[in-house]
Amino acid sequence: MLWLPAAMPLLLIHSVASALWVALLVGLANGFAFTTFWDLSLRSCPPGLQGALMMMVAGMYELAYRGGDVVGTQIYAHSATHGFLYCVAAGTATSALMLPILLLIPKKLVATADGERNPDVDAQVLAEIGDEATAAVGARP
Repeated sequence: MLWLPAAMPLLLIHSVASALWVALLVGLANGFAFTTFWDLSLRSCPPGLQGALMMMVAGMYELAYRGGDVVGTQIYAHSATHGFLYCVAAGTATSALMLPILLLIPKKLVATADGERNPDVDAQVLAEIGDEATAAVGARP
């Protein structure tokens, strides 16, 4: 939903100065969304896999970003007179569809402060390590 307030001022750009002010607003909104996405990704990552997760998220972000460029270009080029309006509508729709997804995030995931240990996750990791150690001992001849 942050995309909509950041995109609507694009309709009001009539000078270089107004374009710079709009760029500032869009940059702040996108930066906030990007850091929130990374924080949520790292919070939901199993311990020890943060590096692999960061590379996967970075790669998927670039694919989604460039895929959005392609889709946006196609939508914009679809109509010479209303292309911009169609792009704003599509961006608004995708932003609005993200809100119900946010409700699916487990409350335990966002309840801990940054860097704070989560006892539930620690217990799961220890249980997995114990299961793997037991399986490894049982597999020895």
